[in-house]
Amino acid sequence: MHPAQDANAVALQPLVRSVGWIRFLGVMSIIMGVFAVLSIWGILIAWIPIWFGSLLMQTANHLDNGTYYQGMESLAKSLKLQGILIIIYIAIFVLAIGLAIALPLMTKLAE
Repeated sequence: MHPAQDANAVALQPLVRSVGWIRFLGVMSIIMGVFAVLSIWGILIAWIPIWFGSLLMQTANHLDNGTYYQGMESLAKSLKLQGILIIIYIAIFVLAIGLAIALPLMTKLAE
């Protein structure tokens, strides 16, 4: 084995040992998405946890099969998805706080 490949294999070992947890998170995320479908509003966003869970399952499968590059790509996509969702959630939170402050002020001005 080439020394660089050996170093990469050693560097990936903590991630490879975490395949069980990655798979668990993937399954739980898919289950949460399925439960979200059961609510009226959940239908709109249920695809997000299902997509996230499938990306994590792909990551775990690639790490099990030794296709580490593809596993890293799946993991990168899932982390990027989570980051984008957090930005969206923060924006919605800030908007909700702004509305909670502005609406009472607007009703007082209207009186």
